[in-house]
Amino acid sequence: MIKEIPKADLHIHLDGSLRITTLLDLAKKYQVELPGSTPQELKKTLFPDNYASLDEYLKGFLYIGQCLKAPEDFERIAYELAIDVASDGVAYIEPIVSPHLHCHDKMSDREVLEAVDRGLKKAQKEINSKLAPN
Repeated sequence: MIKEIPKADLHIHLDGSLRITTLLDLAKKYQVELPGSTPQELKKTLFPDNYASLDEYLKGFLYIGQCLKAPEDFERIAYELAIDVASDGVAYIEPIVSPHLHCHDKMSDREVLEAVDRGLKKAQKEINSKLAPN
């Protein structure tokens, strides 16, 4: 019943919500060495159910930041986030992203935001097309 009730998530961190499989894909793409090579290993080393400290929690973001280097990465994680939360009955999200943490000489903060927007719009179109009556 809870899954069926429409929900809103008004503060969801985009870079903290990416799929573990996506992190693994991006790490391979950018040759970033992670403390595990499978989703199960990363659940133990970076994303346990409970953290001992804030420092332990934030450690995962160091790896995530190294794996988000291009606009297409942000488009992908925004799209996947919207698809994932929609499957949980979330009808509205306000994703949080700090583009200044990810921009560099080959990617501006504007490019980050535009890529996130593209990913969210792509997911919105796909989700809405499934809701439209035939």
